[in-house]
Amino acid sequence: MLPHKLRLEGSADYDFIDKNLVQTTARVRYDVQCCGFIGEVIQSDYNLKQDRQYRFAIELANLGSMANFMGIDAEESMRGFSGGRK
Repeated sequence: MLPHKLRLEGSADYDFIDKNLVQTTARVRYDVQCCGFIGEVIQSDYNLKQDRQYRFAIELANLGSMANFMGIDAEESMRGFSGGRK
């Protein structure tokens, strides 16, 4: 890992009663001087609906998230990441 430059995160939700992996999430964030690049993959399996989403965002220093190119609410796509860079 590159200290304070690259961060990897992941999570999983498992339903022990139905023995089903409900959701997995993987995130990668790379920070440079003025901005951060964030990519996220979410795979869900709820009842009969299986879904996979890919998200990408750019965060500018002191401004927060500027865009989410996948058309989804930027705040929702940043779930799990800290707020705007300082």
